[in-house]
Amino acid sequence: MTSSLLDSLQLTIVAMGIVFVALYALSLLMSALPNVVGREKKAATPKPQAQVVTTPQPESVQLASDDSNADSVETIAVIASAIAAYLGQAPEGLNIIAIRRIGSGLSPWALSVRRESVQN
Repeated sequence: MTSSLLDSLQLTIVAMGIVFVALYALSLLMSALPNVVGREKKAATPKPQAQVVTTPQPESVQLASDDSNADSVETIAVIASAIAAYLGQAPEGLNIIAIRRIGSGLSPWALSVRRESVQN
């Protein structure tokens, strides 16, 4: 009787050890995965996208650029018109506070979430 109990305990310890070693190996693999995937993505960097904050206030339209290279007036007008067309408003009804470029260091998951939030 004690022999079968010791065999069962030994089997339990060995099985639990195997499970924990496998889980540890998976955690190491998952922590190394962004480094492997990140190197491949850096070769083809996507074009930076513009982040625009809008509030509907028809009194004034403020356009500001955070970049040292100021965008041309035509580019800012096109962005304001595109936002107005998307929102279904007149461009005069928008108050664009800032136009900032989003860094290219964003992960594809973050970009996907931003696209979904704009579409919904």
